[in-house]
Amino acid sequence: MFEISVPNDLNSLDDLFVQLEQFASSVTLGEKTRYHLLLICEELFVNFTSHASAAEGRFDVHLDHQPEGLLLTVLTDGVAFNPLEAKRPDIDADIDDRPIGGLGLHFVRRLTDYATYHRDDSRNVLKLRIP
Repeated sequence: MFEISVPNDLNSLDDLFVQLEQFASSVTLGEKTRYHLLLICEELFVNFTSHASAAEGRFDVHLDHQPEGLLLTVLTDGVAFNPLEAKRPDIDADIDDRPIGGLGLHFVRRLTDYATYHRDDSRNVLKLRIP
């Protein structure tokens, strides 16, 4: 198990990426899985930090490389925010008719084959698996 913890602050995104890259190198992730991990974590970090973060809170990531895929657990301090319930974008609509935003969580759903969410006291807990 590899653990990462950064402040709930958009300025911490670079530090999150550095630590994710350290993990990817330590378990020799394939390039596709590494890219999916970085994209998923960026989208979740930005969404949780923008919509649900608590001042002085943390964004924690636990990573477990398993035979069936990479298990990713994200724990954040703040108000309840279940990204799995976010409105799905109309990807068939004309690009000019689509509202800005919403595609990031769509990518998270598409790049994972398992996802659960629950609250643990004052923390959001999201578990995902990247196949």
